[in-house]
Amino acid sequence: MLSKEIIESIKSKLNIVDVISEYVVLQRVGKNFRGLCPFHSEKTPSFYVSREKGLYHCFGCGASGDVIKFVQEIEGITFIDAVKKLADRAGIKLPEISSSRNEYYAKYVKLYTKLANIYHKNIFKQNELLNYLMNIRKIELSIIRKFKIGFCPPNSKSAYFEAKNLGVANSELRKFGLVNSKGVDFHNNRLVFPVYNDKGSVVAFGSRVIPNTITDLPKYINTPETPFFSKSKEFFCSTNAFDIAKEANFIILVEGYFDVLSLNVCGFENTVAPMGTSLSNDQIKKISKITKNVILFFDSDDAGKKATINLIPKLEENNLNIAIVNSREFKDASEILQRKNQEHLKKYIESAIGYEEFLVEEFSKSLNINNPASVEAFLEKIQPFALRMLEKRPVRYENLIKIINSKLGIRETISRTFFARNNEKTNQNSHVYAKKIVTKNERKNEVDLLVKIFVEHKHLRKRVLEIMRNYKSDLDDFGVSFLELIEKEKFFSEDLIIEKLSEKYSNRFFKILIMDIEQTGLNKVLLDCEEKLRKKHIFNEINKIDEKLKTTEGEEKKSLLERRMVLLSYLKGGKNLWQKKNPSKRDLKI
Repeated sequence: MLSKEIIESIKSKLNIVDVISEYVVLQRVGKNFRGLCPFHSEKTPSFYVSREKGLYHCFGCGASGDVIKFVQEIEGITFIDAVKKLADRAGIKLPEISSSRNEYYAKYVKLYTKLANIYHKNIFKQNELLNYLMNIRKIELSIIRKFKIGFCPPNSKSAYFEAKNLGVANSELRKFGLVNSKGVDFHNNRLVFPVYNDKGSVVAFGSRVIPNTITDLPKYINTPETPFFSKSKEFFCSTNAFDIAKEANFIILVEGYFDVLSLNVCGFENTVAPMGTSLSNDQIKKISKITKNVILFFDSDDAGKKATINLIPKLEENNLNIAIVNSREFKDASEILQRKNQEHLKKYIESAIGYEEFLVEEFSKSLNINNPASVEAFLEKIQPFALRMLEKRPVRYENLIKIINSKLGIRETISRTFFARNNEKTNQNSHVYAKKIVTKNERKNEVDLLVKIFVEHKHLRKRVLEIMRNYKSDLDDFGVSFLELIEKEKFFSEDLIIEKLSEKYSNRFFKILIMDIEQTGLNKVLLDCEEKLRKKHIFNEINKIDEKLKTTEGEEKKSLLERRMVLLSYLKGGKNLWQKKNPSKRDLKI
């Protein structure tokens, strides 16, 4: 693979602002640049680029990274392809890329493909399973062959034998997610569904327990996370589903394997299912690059309706047009095909409704239009969606108002006034909150300052770590997370920290990166930070004593009160007393 030195050389030769400016309109803000985020829809710019650090970060959606990651994400290409593209731009000739990872991936895919073929052949030896698929589920033979649906026998060791033939070590089989702790195939005694990546290669399996089998095992399972499979990035679908979705200019999102198969039977090959009902940001980005039109066809039970409602804002945020199939008396697409026929299922797709109509239907289920309190409760439920539509989709908003007024039998001005008043309150609260955040950031707490000094001054890193370790229990959650990550990784890289920290903490870390502090008197700043943490520790110890005093009597109580007086004297004595007695954190513990 490419060395770290080559990667750093490419990044150092490029100006990240120049590269990103080809995709985003940026304006200078102090040392940094700001613009509208290209990874989600927004009206107020929250996307920042630091030329000095060579990093970008969006405080709206959390997207962040270096110039390579930006090109990779914005163009939807692999890391290697992004490196090649930027190396050309920087005028750097890349050495021959080692094929070790490619060979590793090739073995992985070859092994999965081999097993997919073996499992697929097995299905034709299982008459009961074929009968279940074709006559009960009504999945045509052509679809069974197209998706390579298979069967993994009980206690199968096919993975072990095929790995041996390919020279794959037994230890790798667990990493590949192909065997369980007993050494047998991970999906043994189950109906198997191969999962394909964007290149059309088998990279994982989904599986279902055999119908009519009594077991306490989960009904459906997926291959565990592997070096080449993440369920938050892949879909279950046919190998050409995205090509067809691009051509048709819409995609159908369903919940399960059999829903995908059933709609393929009906000719809707542009159907995909996430590996779980929750759709990740990576999956939404993948869809938005293919088409802007999405039909949601999740289960009609409460869980499916909740998943649909929760997904709407995420899809809206990415400027996707949403229609929804409300299957009502049927649980899902698969059940419609089972109990009815292909034509019936097609009609459901053709009768998909706008999401604003779906929301009114769902939120008005317990509505009593003759009860003002019930009407207000209904309007409050739908209000967040209405305000988002007002901001981003005015046409949808107008349609929503019409549907609501028709449902309630009220004048148009009532619903408009309700939403307008609440929109004004929301804006006022947001303004107040923003002012509080700015004020808080201007104060620059001790943890932020310690992290900032650690990042920018290598010669002071040892001192910073010493302070943070000594007062770890008195750091906030961000400080603890940062310290633990630095100690775990054993080296420091800004983009690595942003990537490894949670979204909430990576936002704060980026704010620290672009934060300005005076570069003179840094040792004094460190002493002040340490002093603040010492005082915080003393306050924490005093609070512990106060709690103990509530339930303590006699000599122990007397001892605690004396201890409390000593701690208070440290606080009142100020810096001179600290320097004179210099009590350590250990000395202060009860």
